[in-house]
Formats: sequence, structure tokens, C-alpha cells
Amino acid sequence: MDSAVAARHDLEGALQRLPHSQREAVVLRYFLELSVSETAQVLGVPDGTVKSMTARALAHLKRDLSITRMEVHDVAR
Repeated sequence: MDSAVAARHDLEGALQRLPHSQREAVVLRYFLELSVSETAQVLGVPDGTVKSMTARALAHLKRDLSITRMEVHDVAR
């Protein structure tokens, strides 16, 4: 599998493992490129909630994707 395709597959899997509200916030902020205020309006939550949801989601994604990369590296050995 091409490395770009594998990375996209890993990201999609990691996104699916996020809680629904965190996934929504990440998609709106980073894929649809909405501002914090726009995202808050769409979700019906305060700006601070969007910031905390995206921070938690990014931490989960970072951890999840790091584990996935380590597992792939271990299997390749």
C-alpha cells in the first residue's frame, strides 16, 4: 500500500475512534476550515467548548496515530 494511502487510512480509522462530538469539532475546524466561532455556532456550544474538544481530539489522534505507526513498525521487523 502506498504510504500516503496508508497514512490516510490510519487517519480515517483514528477519526472514527474519536467520540462523536470531538470528531465533529475536528472535521468542522480542520477539514471544512471553519473558525472556532463558526464551529461553535454549528455545534451550538460556546467557543471554549470547541477549543477544549479539538484539543482533546488532537491529543487522542496524536496518541492513536503514534501507536498505529509503532505497531506497523513492529510488524515490519
